[in-house]
Amino acid sequence: MLILLLTSEKVADRRGIGVWERESFVEGIQSLPSQTGQLIRSNPITKLLILLYHVLRDLSFIAYQLAKQGYYLGVTVSQYAAVGYRRFANGVDKLTGFYASSKNRLSGPKAVAKKE
Repeated sequence: MLILLLTSEKVADRRGIGVWERESFVEGIQSLPSQTGQLIRSNPITKLLILLYHVLRDLSFIAYQLAKQGYYLGVTVSQYAAVGYRRFANGVDKLTGFYASSKNRLSGPKAVAKKE
């Protein structure tokens, strides 16, 4: 980096611009020591943030999968409930018909006369 900066100053001096007073963004980033990135990565706060990111990502994935399975379970249970309810309704209709026919047979003609 130092060689690059010295070369840049030499080129600028040859062009008559003078010595560099301010380094560019790229030069500023390149002048940071290579250990700075490692310091940031090994920082406990950074590790905590990365851990929280991974935990929340995994939890959201699990919650999505559970919601999806819950939805499919609800649809399946409601389909079985609909079939069961239809069978129950048919059974009630048969019992109602059976009761009405039994009542008519046991009562005889008087029950018909009372209705009219």
